[in-house]
Amino acid sequence: MSLVGRHLRIERDGQTVLDDVSCRLGPGEVLGLLGPNGAGKSTLLSALAGELPLAAGGVTLDDAPLEAMPSAQQAMRRAVLPQKPGLRFALSVTEVIGMGAYPFPALAPDSVDALVADAAVRADVAGLLDRPYALLSGGEQQRVHLARVLVQAAAQPVAGQPRYLLWDEPTASQDPPHQHAVLALARRLAREQDAGVLIVLHDLNLAAQWCDRLILLADRKVVADGPPEAVLTPPILARTYGMAAHVLPHPLLAGRLQVWFDAEA
Repeated sequence: MSLVGRHLRIERDGQTVLDDVSCRLGPGEVLGLLGPNGAGKSTLLSALAGELPLAAGGVTLDDAPLEAMPSAQQAMRRAVLPQKPGLRFALSVTEVIGMGAYPFPALAPDSVDALVADAAVRADVAGLLDRPYALLSGGEQQRVHLARVLVQAAAQPVAGQPRYLLWDEPTASQDPPHQHAVLALARRLAREQDAGVLIVLHDLNLAAQWCDRLILLADRKVVADGPPEAVLTPPILARTYGMAAHVLPHPLLAGRLQVWFDAEA
């Protein structure tokens, strides 16, 4: 049981964006995807979501080729939170969140309403349900789409079929309390619902605190894949980011790391 990309090569405009990249997202884990700007993090997430053509390699969902699955079936098993969700329609927050139930037309309206209400609380947008989506701040809109993804992930679960959640920079527009709340939610989904959660992040300290495993991308390839202590090492980070890196045990969180860079070194 897992979402797996094997030997992926992706090309855009004649340029190789990812080259021979393999990764695995298993149920019950929070996987952080890290790397410099342009490393291919969003591209890899989109490939795992079945949204991009592959020049080589393949993606499987629980050992079944993803490309052979109808899009409706894919939507029942994996939910994607894009980096910059865009909607130009005059919809309320409630309507946007309810879009997460679209792949499940058999759901009764009362069930959808209950899922929307629960997701709104989890994403901290319960006070915005009657507001026009277009009038929200960027951070609020991002959390509304997070609630939409939560509805999609919670609708009609099937025993033995874990859901996979692919979140592209869900903390980018959030203040520190909401950043930690979003990542704490990811951990709860992994632990309580056995979901596999992949999260693209730039903040290495957030990744070190909340992720079970990390993949570091650079130069179109996987530089490191493993637990935070194996990936977040000074030599690996210095080679990847071109800056001297320091990694120490977190002073308050046992078993966690703290990372900072020395720009003048």
